[in-house]
Amino acid sequence: MGFLPKKIFPKKSPVIVEGVSNYVSGIGHAVAPGAVKKPAPTPVDAENLAGTDEPTIFTTFMVLYYGFFGLTLLINPSLHAMDGPFTNPMAYWTTIDDDLAFAFRLAGACFLTLVLGPFTDELFGGVGVQMKAFTEQMFIANLLAFFIFVYYGFWSPLDTAVSFMWRGQAVASSVILAWNLIELVTGTQLKAYYSDINAALYGFFGITLVAAPKLFFGPGSPVAYWTVWDDLSLFTARSLGFGLLAIAGMGFYYMSKDAFCKQMTFFNLVNIAIFIEPAFGSGKSSVDAMWEIQLVINLFIALVGVYLELSGTTGGFPCSFSCPSCGANVASLNLFNVFWFGGFAAGFLYGPNELFGPTGMAATMMGQPMFTVDGGETATWFAKAWALTELTIVLGPYIFGCAPTAVCKQTVVQYLIFPAMFAYGLYAYEIFNATMVIPLAAFNFILFIIGIYAVWPTVSGEAML
Repeated sequence: MGFLPKKIFPKKSPVIVEGVSNYVSGIGHAVAPGAVKKPAPTPVDAENLAGTDEPTIFTTFMVLYYGFFGLTLLINPSLHAMDGPFTNPMAYWTTIDDDLAFAFRLAGACFLTLVLGPFTDELFGGVGVQMKAFTEQMFIANLLAFFIFVYYGFWSPLDTAVSFMWRGQAVASSVILAWNLIELVTGTQLKAYYSDINAALYGFFGITLVAAPKLFFGPGSPVAYWTVWDDLSLFTARSLGFGLLAIAGMGFYYMSKDAFCKQMTFFNLVNIAIFIEPAFGSGKSSVDAMWEIQLVINLFIALVGVYLELSGTTGGFPCSFSCPSCGANVASLNLFNVFWFGGFAAGFLYGPNELFGPTGMAATMMGQPMFTVDGGETATWFAKAWALTELTIVLGPYIFGCAPTAVCKQTVVQYLIFPAMFAYGLYAYEIFNATMVIPLAAFNFILFIIGIYAVWPTVSGEAML
């Protein structure tokens, strides 16, 4: 062994770099969906085992990353405190007493044991930890570290912790965890994991929002996102819940993996944008900690999705559009839905109260508002989230390559749900202007009848389920 271990230097590019390089080199060339596939697994034998022990940029980074914390924590944990031996602008603690220093030294010893594993063959001879196994170990460590920093950074900060550094470390852990997953699992397997995670995440929120939004996400809940709920908040929350079940539940079932992953990546990026408002805005009803946690979770998921796109694993974006022949058919209904849902989406994103409230533009121009009350922070956020969800659904055939009939089914189901929700809202709440809502409910039911005809197997040529 020389001055530095041989395996500290990367011998090949990490998976994420190779994938993006392939994407950049292929710009301008169509990539067929599914064209990028994970190579078939090869039997592990003595010859192939050497290929699992090649260092990458990721493994080198992990050695330096955990090695740095391992050494500093073992030698002098107070280096990470504001009152340490020198001024540290990136201190994690205001002070570290002797009891805490003992625990940190144990943690430092564990970090060093992990990072020295791949070099034990050079240190002692024999077989060391293979770099592939080291990457797997790091995934476990990074996953646990992610949850620890999220919990203590946002949910339950410690008295002597420097909040800014812990929150920044939670964000950094989210990025590292995504990099680790990409390094560990590639190709079609990563695509399958990504689609499963999105379906489970948004399916959970869809079911809970439809069933009892205030119970699951209101005061008294361990995962409360909002402290103030009114009748309009309940209605808009349930509307979002049905939208999430359509995009994630039906999308997972009906769409190809390539199209579903593209749609979910766009949706995750959009969600990161709208989570910023309740997380860092000046509103009083949002629980900032939960929204900050949701932000770093979605950052991890979105980064994996962005990699799938840049690596070409999900194929190219079709971005195709053609004007269909008018009639009760899938193509015509999908195009109508772009303008129909798009109009409502634009209105809700601009401002539900400003357009549809009792003193909004609808009341001024048409003499009849849609809502009889103005929505608060909770209601207006759910209305905007619903708008973006529906907009993502109806753009599916034109941007993400979603099957047209499948997208039509997503909207048809909702055309049946909307009249039921309006009827329940008129019965249980005092938030709707019946003069506007009853005709709107009737029109939605007519669209449902037209949609059922359009997706019927004898008309669309595809099975209903």
